[in-house]
Amino acid sequence: MMNVKIRIPATTANLGCGFDVFGMALDLYNEVAFIPGEETLTGEIHGEGAGTLIFNEQNLFYKSMNFFAAHYGVDLPHGHLVMKHRIPIARGLGSSSAAVVGGVFLANQITGLQRSKEELLPLVVELEGHPDNVTPCLLGGFCSAHHIDADWQISQFSVPSDWRFVVVSPRSEVSTQKAREIMPQTVSLQDAVQTISGAAALIGALVNRRPQLLQAAFADRLHVPYRLTLIPHGKEVLKAALQAGAYASTISGSGSTLLAVSDENHAAAVGKAMQMEFGEEEAAQVHIVTVCADGVALIPLDKET
Repeated sequence: MMNVKIRIPATTANLGCGFDVFGMALDLYNEVAFIPGEETLTGEIHGEGAGTLIFNEQNLFYKSMNFFAAHYGVDLPHGHLVMKHRIPIARGLGSSSAAVVGGVFLANQITGLQRSKEELLPLVVELEGHPDNVTPCLLGGFCSAHHIDADWQISQFSVPSDWRFVVVSPRSEVSTQKAREIMPQTVSLQDAVQTISGAAALIGALVNRRPQLLQAAFADRLHVPYRLTLIPHGKEVLKAALQAGAYASTISGSGSTLLAVSDENHAAAVGKAMQMEFGEEEAAQVHIVTVCADGVALIPLDKET
């Protein structure tokens, strides 16, 4: 067994009106290197979560590797994992999806089974519980996921190369469970129509390269107004992004990260305005990224992304 290294992208889900359906992979990566060994499977964690996460049987990456092995009836080879985390944890950028997809993908490589990504998709959706983050994390790009006749149907769309995604992550966390509990269980017909309209606007913005449609696409009424109350200064930060020149802004996933879309010329100013609006107490991280087109992937051992 040879050394193997993979990179796993961050993801942003929902993108306004695409609640639990739309997701997109970003070029912000965790990296994991596997070094064959003779005794059990061990790991070390660097970067985000290094002080709190432990690589053991309760670790989600480890669980995902074991899930793959149990599903296919194979044993995981012994070795050591070196994990470099850059994706903020519990901030709405798909850190759990990265663990799920990364664990399954790496197990697929080191066991030699070499299943296709399409074959791996049902496994990662089952592990995560919903498709909006794991699908783009696995496949790359902008994805919409639909469950039809007990099968997942995925549509992928290209993203304009000149769009920049400004993701700003405050210190405060928002748990996915709390973010779901705060949402209403029923919606009005008017809000339902608005959601359909916004989702269509986002597809139109992508297909026709029309960023002016993004504000309509992000004008969600199902989850964003409720989840914003869980994010300190959330409304003000989204407004600051627009004032600094962003096309549109919204929550990334369930938060607490906020996302803005801009052109390259305005991206730095948008990030700075959002960071300042969060305030010093939130010590918000800013990442200016583009879309990751290929999803989780093998990379050369000497390469860092």
